[in-house]
Order: sequence, then C-alpha cells, then structure tokens
Amino acid sequence: MELVAGRRGQLGALDALDRGEDEQRAVVLGDLASIEAAAGRPEEACRFALHVLDQFERT
Repeated sequence: MELVAGRRGQLGALDALDRGEDEQRAVVLGDLASIEAAAGRPEEACRFALHVLDQFERT
C-alpha cells in the first residue's frame, strides 16, 4: 500500500512539473524507478531509469 501511495505521489509530482524542470524531472523519474524496483516490477523500473538517462542527456 505504501508503494502505491508513493507511486501516485510521484506520478502527480511528475505531471505538475513545468517543461523546463529537467533536473527535477530526473529526480522524480529516479524515485519512480526505485518504487517500481521495490514493488518487484523490473521492467517498469528499467523504463523509468531509461527516462532518467534521457533527462540527463538533455541537461
């Protein structure tokens, strides 16, 4: 239940970010990757981790 709440909170935070907030977006995506890994969802964790790398490439 805690992971579900964490996931919801981080997805909400991600949606609330403005376009220019790339560094903060990378942090939230990293948090989402951690949540998915802890939830036993490695494919989703990797998907979010790849988005983090994309964000770092842009900054």
